[in-house]
Amino acid sequence: MYSFIEELYFDNLNFQGRPIDSDSNYARAMQKSSENEEKLIEMLQGEEKRLFLDYSSACSEVWGESSCEAFVDGFRVGAHFMLDVFGCAENTFAPFMKDT
Repeated sequence: MYSFIEELYFDNLNFQGRPIDSDSNYARAMQKSSENEEKLIEMLQGEEKRLFLDYSSACSEVWGESSCEAFVDGFRVGAHFMLDVFGCAENTFAPFMKDT
């Protein structure tokens, strides 16, 4: 019997590894970003090149942390929906609710 929780536990789920449609906005943006980064690296020398590579690395780290936080938040929202379905959810998302 398939168990999503077991698959998650054994690290058999890879949400980052799905194929990307080459005609998608995401694929085009990634391609443009990669091409521009390569051009900048070729153009820069010395301290400017090191600074740009440090900046690029820091941006990747921030993106990774943001992705992790978004994943965790999404998981919590999904779990909150499940609790609400069973009538046992508390309003833990009150700070995120729009003022009415």
